[in-house]
Amino acid sequence: MELRGGLLIAAVVSVVFSGCSGSPGAPETVTVTQPVASIPTAVTETPAFETKTAAPAALYITLPDVTGINADLAQDQLEKLGLQNVEFASANSKYGVVVLARNWTVTGMEPAAGAAVKSGDRIILKVYKD
Repeated sequence: MELRGGLLIAAVVSVVFSGCSGSPGAPETVTVTQPVASIPTAVTETPAFETKTAAPAALYITLPDVTGINADLAQDQLEKLGLQNVEFASANSKYGVVVLARNWTVTGMEPAAGAAVKSGDRIILKVYKD
């Protein structure tokens, strides 16, 4: 009985080590039994449907009254609301150009406070400096 058990172990060890006798890194041969569909190199067809994202509805912003405050602060307040086109116009004939808004005070605005405007609409702050 011991001879049979020894032969069995020897046979198993022989089979296990025979699988390791190949040279490392040797390429394996692969046989394809079914045809492979060709893979397109570029997409030339348009999809059956296209998705379009609707643009968000234009949001209206109600202009606050910024008259009587520093022009620089007024501009900051309006830009925080989302207004992107705030300009200054001198209300003093002595000065034609507004260089530093922090030196001016808002005396009026177009459109007037309370008007509903879009973020890209032009807002003109009329400012005065002594």
